[in-house]
Amino acid sequence: MKVSQMLTGSQKTKSFSILMILAIAIGVGVWLNMSVVAGPEVSDKPVESEKANRPLPVNIMTVKYESNYQTPHRYTGLIEAKQTSTLSFKRSDRLNSMHVEEGQLVSKGQVIAKLDVRDLETHRHQLISQYKQAAATALQLGATSNRHNLKLEKLKELYAEQAASKDELDVAQYTSDAASAAVVAQKAFADSITSQLDQLEIDLEESVLKSPYAGCVGKFFVDAGSMVSPNIGIVELVEVDQLEAWVGVSPGSLQKFKVGSKYTISIGEQKMSATFKAVMPQLDRDTRTVQIVLQLSPATKNIVPGQVVMLHLDHSVSRKGVWVPIDALARSDHGLWSVYVAEDGVLKRSEVEVLYTEASRVYVRGSIVDGDLIVSGGVHRIVAGQKVETINK
Repeated sequence: MKVSQMLTGSQKTKSFSILMILAIAIGVGVWLNMSVVAGPEVSDKPVESEKANRPLPVNIMTVKYESNYQTPHRYTGLIEAKQTSTLSFKRSDRLNSMHVEEGQLVSKGQVIAKLDVRDLETHRHQLISQYKQAAATALQLGATSNRHNLKLEKLKELYAEQAASKDELDVAQYTSDAASAAVVAQKAFADSITSQLDQLEIDLEESVLKSPYAGCVGKFFVDAGSMVSPNIGIVELVEVDQLEAWVGVSPGSLQKFKVGSKYTISIGEQKMSATFKAVMPQLDRDTRTVQIVLQLSPATKNIVPGQVVMLHLDHSVSRKGVWVPIDALARSDHGLWSVYVAEDGVLKRSEVEVLYTEASRVYVRGSIVDGDLIVSGGVHRIVAGQKVETINK
């Protein structure tokens, strides 16, 4: 029993030794693994330090001062027709027919309306008949007058030869004179008929109302069948091929306008150019502006009188400064702004004053000078004294 117990104790001691060896082996393996992992971490420190010292790439621009800047101004006006007329007849009669519709485009000389001319036509036929009769009578009287003139001349010869008496000569003279007077009277009567016919032709011509220029038919003031009188409006006509922009501008800006020069205007979203035509010689007491007239191009479409027009005009402000991107500005003290200037690869702050602002750029002045290199954007990630690498110079 003792021997067996001793063997058993020996076996236990051996097993414990094996376990200890395995534990030591595992510990060594773990230590070696930790050493391998920890090794690169130590070697990274110099790399991170190198990155921290590397200059930051930044976009820059070169400062170039200008003597002035332009500010846009907008002046409001209205589109006007060059001509707007109220058409009327020159004589009284019944309006027979209208040959156009409201809103219709018409050409120069196109028929707009007509009067009832039946009475004129009847009178015209009567006058023509009277003229024919008067002309025929004048021919007959002329022939008779010629015969009396021949007889008078013959009696004068006989009287000279004492072959005819003084009474016969006087009667022949009276008859010849009467015949000539009848011819003159008849011709005067025929001429009066001709004058009446000429006036009648004028009346017939004035019974047709025609468009004096190309335009658009506006409102009708009377209807067909109505009696009309001279100078009573029949229809409105608007010239649409020659539109004008009437705009009120400040008196100080008149020097910017030159007859024949083109300027930019806008009507709604549509932009176009217009030619300066004239300036009105009086000042509007309410708006303190002067009206100028701009001629639109005849090719302009979809524009009608009465629409609001905007004149775009730039004013020059004489102040020295430089344009920089709005992203180049960084806030500074006392309401000022600053920019970053790159000198020998190192940044320094330079304060500037904003004179004028546009959507994406500002006009500034300050201690920066021509030729300075300033950071044009991304100023939120830089500080004064930082080393940088300039690009996009």
